[in-house]
Amino acid sequence: MSTEPMKAVNRARASRRRLRARSTLDLGTTSLFSPFSTEPIAADDPDSPSDETGPRAALLTRLFTMTQAIGQLAPHAAKNCGITPRPGQRVGFLRRAGRVILTGVAECRRHRFCPRCARAKLREQRSDITELLRGAHATGGDAIMVSLSVKFSASSLMERWDTLAAMLTALSKSKRAATARKRVGKAGQVKFLHLVHGRSGWHAHLHLLYVLDRSVARTEVDELARVEESVWQEIADKHNCKAVPMAQVHRLVERAQDDRERVARYFTKALEEIELGTTVDEEILRCRADHDGSRSGWQLIEDYALREDPSAAKPLQEWLRVMIHTKRQSTHIPRALIEKLRRATDARGNDRCTGEAEGSR
Repeated sequence: MSTEPMKAVNRARASRRRLRARSTLDLGTTSLFSPFSTEPIAADDPDSPSDETGPRAALLTRLFTMTQAIGQLAPHAAKNCGITPRPGQRVGFLRRAGRVILTGVAECRRHRFCPRCARAKLREQRSDITELLRGAHATGGDAIMVSLSVKFSASSLMERWDTLAAMLTALSKSKRAATARKRVGKAGQVKFLHLVHGRSGWHAHLHLLYVLDRSVARTEVDELARVEESVWQEIADKHNCKAVPMAQVHRLVERAQDDRERVARYFTKALEEIELGTTVDEEILRCRADHDGSRSGWQLIEDYALREDPSAAKPLQEWLRVMIHTKRQSTHIPRALIEKLRRATDARGNDRCTGEAEGSR
């Protein structure tokens, strides 16, 4: 390696060490200092996090270090998120709805690449998906989880994203696939794009959730999978890609709360990647090992900011460049359908209550 790149790596490492030193919070005392205020919040304060101070402070330190690292690679991106006080507000911790939150700081609201802002967005999306599935099942419908991926001929992340978006549009417009989806009663869908980087470069893949307005048998799911996989293969060929048959999945979501929550967690697994990292959650570790050592953008941020892994810098820069400048949407949740199912569920509950009242007379 030449002298200049080595100097750049050494400067980045030294800068990250300074960031960690600045953002380390005192976890062993009875008070907690924010990284931007010298005013402590005592442990006996009724609004203080008390025994939750340690884990909460460790998470804030982690998020602070990650957002500052983003600011190093992409100036003015998110480096001021969570550290700039809002005008006229006191920075501190409060307990709300059973959770300890940091108040009084500005947010960048760039949830595509900011760890602090993405957490709130992902938590909201997880709740929406769970409610959507609950509403579908409560009104007699079903849901099918779909995974679609290909081996790309393009090399860059943006090119692969563009290719995958064009392929999904073609699948949506396919008359054969549309007829198959109509046959099972598709009323709407959730879409999540997952981007991971491994030894073979970037892998972009789609996770869809078909929400159905009726109950279906597994044989009907199998028929839908057969049609869509055939169409997907044809579309892949037209885009100079290869669709591996075993990589396409159609799975019926079980009518149980734990399966609904499991599906919602899978779609929004970035929340665990941001909060827990890659050494805590075993499921994330297995996923990472099974996919060519692949890492999501959030895992790349962690490896660059907290582990001083120089191999994470280049793919992380590309990920940030794409997430900052792209106009494409990586997620979609049909909120109108959620509201429609909520009203239908409430109406069913009211009808049932009315029937029970009349029967008791």
